[in-house]
Amino acid sequence: RSTLFPYTTLFRSKVLECDQQNAIHTKQQLSKRWKPSDYVGYLPIDLNDHAWPELAHWLEQRPVGKTLVVMEGVSPYVDENGIRQFFLFTAAKLTPGSQIAYDFKLRGANDALGRVGRTQKPFRLPHAIDEVTAFHQGCGLQLTNMEQSTDLCLRLLPDQTKYGGPGFSEDALVLLERRRA
Repeated sequence: RSTLFPYTTLFRSKVLECDQQNAIHTKQQLSKRWKPSDYVGYLPIDLNDHAWPELAHWLEQRPVGKTLVVMEGVSPYVDENGIRQFFLFTAAKLTPGSQIAYDFKLRGANDALGRVGRTQKPFRLPHAIDEVTAFHQGCGLQLTNMEQSTDLCLRLLPDQTKYGGPGFSEDALVLLERRRA
């Protein structure tokens, strides 16, 4: 069983899903099929903007408490500096103990993906956990868990031959925590 997203995280936190406007709209429509949940918020943001007044407002409107920020499939399309600025911003604004869960492309795996518009140097991190840890520490966040997509596929689909061979191998998933002051 993975400890990447422990159940206790969800029960004690507000959850904020961040993505592009169209993706957020789709996610909100899909979530209506589930039980209503007042602990989940959706916020369309563009991480290449380098300023997120809507996010600052959302965080200010929440009672003091932990937040889990979730970004799925976002970081490969954001410029390297944009995501660094976002992590610095969230590390300064989130309540200590809050978490960020996101996936990223591994450096060397489809590095050109996402290179359009304002994204000239798409965000990538190396395979090495010590380098991933150092990057996030430099942004004021502590890496609490990392799982490469290959390991996730093997764990969830141990007999990969039934599904056409090796699984997804270009990404990693991380769980970060806003360090205590």
